This record gives sequence, structure tokens and C-alpha cells, in this order.
Amino acid sequence: MSLRFFVVASCALLLATPAFAGTAWVQETSRPVLPYCGSVYAPPYGEKAGRRTCPVPKPRTYSPRHAGIGFDILDLESEACFVPDESYQLLDQLIDEVGQKVNVSAGKPDKPKVLDIARVLGEVMAGRGFGLYIPTETLGDALVNRTGGNGPAEYIFDCDIGSLILMTVAENLSFPAHLVDITLSGGSGHNYVRWEVPNQSPIEWDVNGRQQCLTPSNLPPYEGKSMSREETLGYAYLLRAALWEHIGKIDRELDDLRESLKRRPDHPDAYNNLAWVIATGSIPVSDGLLKEALLAASQAVDIERHPNSLDTLACVHAAAGHFYQAAQVEREAAKMSPNNQTFSRRIAQFEASPPQDCRSEN
Repeated sequence: MSLRFFVVASCALLLATPAFAGTAWVQETSRPVLPYCGSVYAPPYGEKAGRRTCPVPKPRTYSPRHAGIGFDILDLESEACFVPDESYQLLDQLIDEVGQKVNVSAGKPDKPKVLDIARVLGEVMAGRGFGLYIPTETLGDALVNRTGGNGPAEYIFDCDIGSLILMTVAENLSFPAHLVDITLSGGSGHNYVRWEVPNQSPIEWDVNGRQQCLTPSNLPPYEGKSMSREETLGYAYLLRAALWEHIGKIDRELDDLRESLKRRPDHPDAYNNLAWVIATGSIPVSDGLLKEALLAASQAVDIERHPNSLDTLACVHAAAGHFYQAAQVEREAAKMSPNNQTFSRRIAQFEASPPQDCRSEN
């Protein structure tokens, strides 16, 4: 089993009732009172959750009427876990329904227009049976009816998946937006949507709270940025890598992690995950793979000296038989996170006689 340290955003913990998580409401000059992104959750909430069953691939009979980032991601995902025509059709329907309900004329994006799109999409999704459920792992998981056609339809979404749906709708209404990635104070990842509006402050929307929000301060340099389309696709490859892992196609998982880090070279996730899979996964490890893992783990640490990335680097050293270096790096991780018993246990493993690498735990 390959544990994930820098995974795709987990969108924080799902709360049973609307609540504010950790961060306070703030007032900024010339802006209304807004919550920090990731601090508010709004109903409805999903109940029928979990990874969907991958159907047997079959020829498509439905051709989407629209295009955009969500359709591109469904195509990618479908290679690992077939996405049925009904999911493409539902995404088309969401775009159509929002387009019918908002007054969006051609022109430059402005605050009222983009907020209207975001607000109406939230209403449309709630009306169609979408509920917030964390984690929703993929876009295909969100667009499958959880009732199987028995009774009213039920769907799920979370911060990154809901953001991708909103971005797809906005793109087709000629108001393209960006995906934003942050880590909350509790350590969970979070995503939301940002519009870069000329001559105005950015407009940010949190699909979990179904409202406008503000980016928290004091983030690492690679967080809180507006992702380009290439970077968003890099995020999608990170999502698909987890699908390949689930079905045991580790070679394909590694390929997707390599593609992800190429498209998001300043973010540690894919570097860290690539190194972790090589160091701890159930695959034959060659000198070439160990060298690749060391380079990737080192790059993740260079981007941010986080205790979990240090732990990955230590496990790579151990996989290569360099247990002294592994123990030294693990001590740094343990010093940064003294309550993490896993780190302390690994130091003992690396210094045991005979020493053990991290693969022995998986």
C-alpha cells in the first residue's frame, strides 16, 4: 500500500452542520466582509459516497455539445476508469441550465457576472441532487448517480471536483477561471476558483461554502496561485495516478506522476508521490528508479522542507541501502513533527540490526 503525504486536496474535514473551521472572518479595504477560503461549509451534504465501480468500456453514442477543462479531464480519467456517456451528458446539462438562468452577455468578466454564474451553479447542483462529500476522488465519481436510478438522483462533490465543474461551466459561458490550491492550518488541502478581473481584485469562490472567499495569508510560494490550464491538467494527472494505483497498474501511476510534475514543476505533490511509490511500493526497484526517486524526493524537499517530504526522502535513502543518511533525514522530520510516532519508529528501523527500509511496513 502506498501512503500519500502530499495528496490531492482533501478539502478538510466534512462537518455535519455548517461551520467555520479555524480561520476567522476578515475585513479587507474596499472589500466586503468575507471568510477565508476553506473555512465555510454549506449544505446539502452527500451521503452515498465512495469510489464508483468502473464499468466495462463500450463505444460512445453521446457526443458532448460543449468542451472545456472538465471534458478534457473526463477523457483522461476514462482511460483508467471508464466514464459513461451519462456523465458527459450531465456536465453538458449543468452548463445549459446555468446558461439559461444567468444573464451573461459577451464582454469582459466583471464581479456581478462571475458571482452570478457561481451562485446559480450551486443552486442548480443542489436542485439536481449534488451534496458535499469529502473526499470525492474524481470528476467521474461526482457525475455518477449514487441511487442507480431508484428514486431521486444523488451526486457528490468536494472542493477540487466542484471547482472543476464550476470552471467548466464558466469557461463555456466565456468567463474562464483558474483553480487555486492551498493547505489549511489543520494540514488538509483545499481548492477553490479564482477569476482574474481586469482592474479589479481577484474574485474567489469556494464551492464548499457556496460563497465568495479570501485567500489566507502566509502561504508557501507554490500555493495560492492561479493555476494555468497546463497546471490544472497536471493536477488531473495526479488524480488519475491514484486511479492507476487502485487497480494495481503502478507503471501507469508512475507515468502520470511524471506527467504531473512536468506540468506543475513548482509544486511538491507529484515529486513526493513519485519518490514514495518507488521507495515503498510493490515494484522491482532498479538503480535507475532509485536515482529518479532520490532526485524527485530532493526536489520536493527543495520546494518546501516539510516533515512529510523529509520522511519520503529518508525512505528513498533506506530503499537504496543508505540507512545512516535515512536516519539523519528522519531525525529532522521527527524534530519538526515531534508527535509523529511513525517518524520515531522509522529511525529505530533504520538503526536496527539488521536495518529495515520503509517497504517493510507496506
